Amino acid sequence: MTAAVAGFWLLGEKLSLNQYLGGAGVLAAMYLVQKDRMQPLRKAADARTKGTGTISARPG
Repeated sequence: MTAAVAGFWLLGEKLSLNQYLGGAGVLAAMYLVQKDRMQPLRKAADARTKGTGTISARPG
């Protein structure tokens, strides 16, 4: 991301509308994948706390 911004700003590169839309699509897909990967971890944490608001250090 930083390299893309540096290239755009320092080198004066130009991006087309399709490139902007493609970049937005890639970022959205990365967000959805990360969100999907976090669901089992959240469910496990919720199951361990059982509504107490704290996470137990002991498994199970």
